[in-house]
Amino acid sequence: MADAGSDETLVSHAAQVCLICKARKKKCDKALPSCNYCIRKKLQCAYSTPQTQFLSRAQLRSYPSLSPSESDTVQPSPSPYVLSPTVPLNPLELATSLNLQVNRLIRSTGQFVDDISAQYFQGIHRYLPVISRTRFHDNLVTSGAAPSAGFSVLLLAICVVSPVPTVGRVREDASSTSQAVDRQQLYLTAKSLLAQVQGSSPVSVHLIQAALLLSLHEYMEGRPDDALASIAGCARMAYTARIHIRDHSSSPFAPPNTPGTNSESDTSAVANADSWLQAEEAANTWWAIVICERRYICDASVSEQPLITMFISADAQLPTEPEMLEHADPSIIGHIPYAPVHSMEASYAKGFGRAAQATWYLDRILQSFQIPDLDTRLDQLQSIDIALQQFLGILVLQCNSTTHVFCEAMTIALRTFFALHLHILDLQLQPASMLDRPLDECIATSHTALVTGLRMVVDIVETLDKTDTRTFRAVTPGYRYVVRAALRYIARRGSLGEGEEDAWFRTAEERLRASLERFV
Repeated sequence: MADAGSDETLVSHAAQVCLICKARKKKCDKALPSCNYCIRKKLQCAYSTPQTQFLSRAQLRSYPSLSPSESDTVQPSPSPYVLSPTVPLNPLELATSLNLQVNRLIRSTGQFVDDISAQYFQGIHRYLPVISRTRFHDNLVTSGAAPSAGFSVLLLAICVVSPVPTVGRVREDASSTSQAVDRQQLYLTAKSLLAQVQGSSPVSVHLIQAALLLSLHEYMEGRPDDALASIAGCARMAYTARIHIRDHSSSPFAPPNTPGTNSESDTSAVANADSWLQAEEAANTWWAIVICERRYICDASVSEQPLITMFISADAQLPTEPEMLEHADPSIIGHIPYAPVHSMEASYAKGFGRAAQATWYLDRILQSFQIPDLDTRLDQLQSIDIALQQFLGILVLQCNSTTHVFCEAMTIALRTFFALHLHILDLQLQPASMLDRPLDECIATSHTALVTGLRMVVDIVETLDKTDTRTFRAVTPGYRYVVRAALRYIARRGSLGEGEEDAWFRTAEERLRASLERFV
């Protein structure tokens, strides 16, 4: 029979060491509510069973017992990418469990959370700004609670799509017995976690963003069919969360004019700005889903598929640019000008807005492809072509004045341009009886247009050759597909002769293929 002293011992000690002693790899007395080491160092003691939060490099190094060299050599588990077969059903336990698993996975790549977040916001975020950096870091430093399960999955998805130089190997100073986690293992783990959380938790914007980024990874890896299937599920989640509805008249943001003290007004302004950020982050996420689905279907093996998303109205407000998502100054939010999708001359339209406008043209030609009457279809495509060439001219001028900002819009517009004119060339294969007009003039015009598009792609390739592009972040997600479309047109022209023009086409083909090998 246990005596009273043994019962007291069981109650006053934790089953496992605290997180700080675990990170130090030192002995812990497991005292409750705080171990003696944490009491002496005046640290917040937490054991593995309560909620925890992600530890950034700065947080790890803030512990007095952890020197920089010690904090860099915290060892990953022997098999960090092996998941438990099930996740806890209790939301509290689920958030804590995923927090620990994802943190361990990220550390197994030899990086910290702040490493991958910096890489992400310098890379993919410039082309697809769906995450507010302000709200992202607020979630990371949430005091006293683990981030939500959806946020943990999003963090792992960010790790998958970000340029991670050390993925595939651990740090040089790590133990030789540690197993490295490559990008494919991270991707498969993230897909598994996404499915488990989706089946056990309500849909959240973070979970939708994670699904979006994983589909983008598939697309960047040259798997547009997989990306298209993934974005379909992502769109269904977005519809469920109703983020496709953006009603500015009932926006949660209102200018801070609440009567009262200055302190009360400041608090109201901050709350309103956060509400505005949350709404715009959701709206940008929906825009990204619409853009990506149309981009993916252009390169899918079967393009005759129905789209899941409906394109946002041409009168709708353009998406929010990344600098606004990062700062959200309450004094200027209420003065943001209304910029509709159809307004091509709007000087305040920047990178993401221009990408949305380029996708509007892409959506229009995809709809035109479905017109059964070939003459009507041709008239529609020629009308779109005139407007698209004007839009490309605007983009060229803006690209010359601002480096990289308009790269994604340019790749989408060029991919649209090639899709349109290659489709017109394909009309030659239709029976002559189906057309009421000769195609010779249209075909010649499309060849001229495609040569111009090819020269633009070659110019982009030559610009990249002069740029330091040691990481993927310097190249837009759709770059490889524009290059391949240009190569398809060269192949479509047939065998080349010995003339000066043919020599230029051969040189262009060599440059394009070399660029694919470099960036793929």
